[in-house]
Amino acid sequence: QIPHLGEKTVKAFSQAISATEPDEEIRLADEIGGKLLMLTEPDYPSALRAIPNPPHLLYKRGVLETFATNAVGIVGSRNCTPYGKKMAEKVA
Repeated sequence: QIPHLGEKTVKAFSQAISATEPDEEIRLADEIGGKLLMLTEPDYPSALRAIPNPPHLLYKRGVLETFATNAVGIVGSRNCTPYGKKMAEKVA
């Protein structure tokens, strides 16, 4: 029931959510001092919302307002390779 979501996105999101327990995701975010943030929430970054196909769910940690003008996002897999993890850490 989220506006602007296509059928393909809804299906992918539903599969991802059903693969893990939402309560577990929230617990894991809390454990690292983070929060889950949905596209429909008012705290969702407006600049990110304005891009084509914005992520519908963000894992955030810290204050998003500090990224109001310039930002970098790293998107990847939960099951990344050791090389992928190393490269993401270097970029970050």
